[in-house]
Amino acid sequence: MMLEEEIRLRATATHEAAHAVCCKAQGVDVAAICIDARQDGQDGYFQQRTRNLPLPEYMAAKMVSDLVGGFAELRLFPSETPAWAADKARAEKTAWELVGRRATYQDVQREITAAEKRAMQFVEDHWQHIEAVAEHLLQFKVLCDAVPVVAVEKIGITNA
Repeated sequence: MMLEEEIRLRATATHEAAHAVCCKAQGVDVAAICIDARQDGQDGYFQQRTRNLPLPEYMAAKMVSDLVGGFAELRLFPSETPAWAADKARAEKTAWELVGRRATYQDVQREITAAEKRAMQFVEDHWQHIEAVAEHLLQFKVLCDAVPVVAVEKIGITNA
């Protein structure tokens, strides 16, 4: 039972760390990341503080940051199914907002596919950073305000 709990916690830490590292790399400030279970059943969460990009660029970046958590989990545990249904739903909602009212389902899928490719590549390119922030999360459970930023800057992330 303990091993199962440790695996779940590590997967959650990696998932949430990926969101935070991706946002920081894209110039979006991180308010908090947490791996303590919440009453709504989620094992963790991540909150961004600000968006420092024009709206279309922000929306494209948001889709990628929504998706990186699941891809990071897959990299860590390839045989497991990542907990990312809510993340995928947010990415799809953002894709609809990005392409506009007259868009087709194919237009949205094209945006999501592009975001998925960028998210997978981001995880590969920044894996050491994701792991480092996940280790901080495993140690402290909650990283608030400047702590995630300090952790990310300490390991050398610069804006992508």
